[in-house]
Amino acid sequence: MLLQRPLNLVGVDAVLQDLRDADVRGISVEELTNDKTISWIWKNAGIDPRNQDSINGALRIAWCKSRARVRRWQEEGLFVQEEMRRTLCFFDVQASEWANRAEKAKAIRGPDDSEEFAQGRVAYAMRQASIRRKIRDYAEARWVNSLAHLKAGVGAISLDDTNWGFA
Repeated sequence: MLLQRPLNLVGVDAVLQDLRDADVRGISVEELTNDKTISWIWKNAGIDPRNQDSINGALRIAWCKSRARVRRWQEEGLFVQEEMRRTLCFFDVQASEWANRAEKAKAIRGPDDSEEFAQGRVAYAMRQASIRRKIRDYAEARWVNSLAHLKAGVGAISLDDTNWGFA
């Protein structure tokens, strides 16, 4: 099923011209009688500016494309939020694993280990856990504004929503 006849044009430059403020307007009754004043937007893509069905069809196609684009960007917003969430969880898990290693290092002591060597093992593991927590906190602080932006405004979507109502 074709929504529009093929244009057989190559590249965006074959169809699109410079978009000026004066070009972004509807078609008035006066313009229907004088083809020279009609904006190039309505003359391209096989639209007959004198045929209301042609205009309606073109608008439906443009609306469908725009809606699909919005949904893709909303989905991308969800992906970004999920990636952020998973990254924070990753650093939480890493910090927890290093803290567990530090606890195990306290309990395990080899026959040839000196007290300083055992303390060094614990200190190293605790330092690694601290580094992971600091990276996590830094990332979370850096992402606060981005997350707020994703969750606000027209078409906003959040992982926290119970029902994802795509625009």
